[in-house]
Amino acid sequence: MNIGGIKIDNYDKYKLDSKLIIKLVEKFYYNEHITVIEPQSFDFFELVINNHIKITILPQDTWISIKNNIDSKLSTNDNICRLCDKQIITKTTCNNCNKSCCIECYIDNFRKNKGIIKCDNCKYLFGVKTPDKYIELFIGDIRENARKLNKKNT
Repeated sequence: MNIGGIKIDNYDKYKLDSKLIIKLVEKFYYNEHITVIEPQSFDFFELVINNHIKITILPQDTWISIKNNIDSKLSTNDNICRLCDKQIITKTTCNNCNKSCCIECYIDNFRKNKGIIKCDNCKYLFGVKTPDKYIELFIGDIRENARKLNKKNT
């Protein structure tokens, strides 16, 4: 099975592992507000922490990598995008190196690479090559999800 450009050999194992990681996150970060976004059919689990930090649980993630990702995002207080130098309204973060940028830089990256996100810091690739006719549709979905996340914060 191929989800988001990542091959998952055993989706049931991924779901079981993800639920274990979610329990660890909830236990370890009990002072934080954790929302779990369950996958719709074949998709990834996502965690939203304090209504503004969104983390996707990928099949290759371990408890240590998730914990490091959360710790990095919780400790980052800088609200200036390192790519465009503008204030970050909605932050996106690389699942590999934890470097952040604003949603507009993320969208520019998505558009430029036709559905593939390439981290400008570590060169990690994520996503699926997308036909040009669908790029703007997906960008609309990205913006809508960011808007919903920002609305929860206010």
